Amino acid sequence: MFVAAIKQSIIFSLCLTLGLLMTTKAQAAEAGTSLADLTSATLKFRLNLLTAEEKLFRSNQNTLTIYVNTDNASATLLKEIAIILDGKTIAQHSFSSKEHQAFDSGAMKKIYAAAIEPGQHELITQLNGSAASEEQNTTTITLKKGLGHDILKMTIANPLQKRRPELFFEQQRGDTP
Repeated sequence: MFVAAIKQSIIFSLCLTLGLLMTTKAQAAEAGTSLADLTSATLKFRLNLLTAEEKLFRSNQNTLTIYVNTDNASATLLKEIAIILDGKTIAQHSFSSKEHQAFDSGAMKKIYAAAIEPGQHELITQLNGSAASEEQNTTTITLKKGLGHDILKMTIANPLQKRRPELFFEQQRGDTP
């Protein structure tokens, strides 16, 4: 119930921010506003989103953040990812060419961040490959969520230059954010 209320407030904040952003874009089109003004509005939107997420973490300190990165595997092997926690899809993302470039440069992508209860959870990760492989790789693990803020880093690697990459998990437990 509490998590649902937090999700509703985040969704409301996002809708409000998106509405403000659209209004800003419309005003920019009318007034001939510069690219710098639009960039500023976009940065304010991102700040509002991060602020909402931070409020969630403060109100419920049992949180989980999931990041994904590619190690020595070509990022283009990764087309989509879906994450299922205890039978419920919590994240689904299709990767863009800019994200592939960022992965090739060593970047990580935050896929999920929310409050979850401590204890054992079943986490299923489904990876879909690029057009060259079009393979689906499903990995199931038991996630042991502790008290406080946990970070789960998923690394997609190609250990022996196989056609199908493998998924490795590294969990970091923190006390509180």
